[in-house]
Amino acid sequence: GITWQEPPDAISLEEWLGQFTQNPRVMGVFQVLTTMSAGITNDELPAGEYIRYIKNMASVRRYGWVPGGSVNIIRALTRVVLANGGDVRTRSRAVRILVEEGVAKGVVLQELDGEVTVSAQAVLSNVGPSKTVELGGRDNFDFGYLKHLDITLKASPQILIFISSDRPLCDYPGILFLTESQRVLAIFNKGVLNPELSPPGKYLLEAGAFFSSSTPPYDLKKELELSIQDLRDNLPGFDEHGEILLASCYHSEWPIMRSWAGSNIPQKTPIENLYNVGDGVSPPGWWGSPGAMESARI
Repeated sequence: GITWQEPPDAISLEEWLGQFTQNPRVMGVFQVLTTMSAGITNDELPAGEYIRYIKNMASVRRYGWVPGGSVNIIRALTRVVLANGGDVRTRSRAVRILVEEGVAKGVVLQELDGEVTVSAQAVLSNVGPSKTVELGGRDNFDFGYLKHLDITLKASPQILIFISSDRPLCDYPGILFLTESQRVLAIFNKGVLNPELSPPGKYLLEAGAFFSSSTPPYDLKKELELSIQDLRDNLPGFDEHGEILLASCYHSEWPIMRSWAGSNIPQKTPIENLYNVGDGVSPPGWWGSPGAMESARI
């Protein structure tokens, strides 16, 4: 699939793998890799899209966490913007994209003391394609684009659980993959490698879990209960020494990713000089954070 002929997108990764093995542990390994990266399950991911992702990510050799947390990536970007004469407004809300005769002209911001209009030669939107249409006014987008968006765009759900403990619940200094669990795919042992992220005197774990189906409706209570049971089954001493700090169910308007891997729409919109960036417009073979990065580069 990598060196000669990609499998077609007409079959799922699960169907493609099924030609070679029915071993549940092998399927479980691929389930972890798929859902951790794409937010969907093996039977929801096109087989060809998986191979394209493997090719694109072949050069990645290291994985890690940012000292002090991911907020430091944002702070570093902020310093670059400010150093180049830009402005960063963290207490402003975009309420409307200004469109005149089919061309994006700027953005209206809601600030603490009222609305402010910012004129621009181009507008880049990172709120997801659907919200971009809402901000730009649906009447300003052509019918074909709207139909493509409505048919193609499907949000990826996921559960993230943050756990504090008074002693380490896991001694592996990295990511523990669970290939035979009900919901939890991976446990990130951040508190060992990055102790400053943990509460004082505590150890921090993060668990990532998938939904039984990425298509709504969701039974959030059931999905969360099965995820917590996985933690009990795989982390000895969880009930005695662990405490759930936060359990987040990402879905619908606030998903883990705004479009399924392989369900892509272009960065360019029908409104001239208006572009989308982010994981809702990742190019083929790119997902998640790398996909968002590649969309911005394009």
